[in-house]
Amino acid sequence: MVLIYPEFNADEVFLWSRDSESRVSVLCPALPMVTKCLGRILRESHQGKAILAWGDPLSIENLRHRLESNGIDTYDYEPDKALKAVIR
Repeated sequence: MVLIYPEFNADEVFLWSRDSESRVSVLCPALPMVTKCLGRILRESHQGKAILAWGDPLSIENLRHRLESNGIDTYDYEPDKALKAVIR
């Protein structure tokens, strides 16, 4: 599962990932690093991890477009719903 969060609310992001390092990964890609992030997302999603990409809206939309053009589904990050899904 790849979640997209085009904001810089670090409190929400770190609350989402707290105590779940073995199951989740958090990325904050800048435009030059999007290609590198794609490889990491592929590796970690194959390992069964949930990934939350957050940060600069332009970079995040670029990442979303590249993921979807590679057949990887993305979902909008909704803090209340996503937090419950990961912490169960």
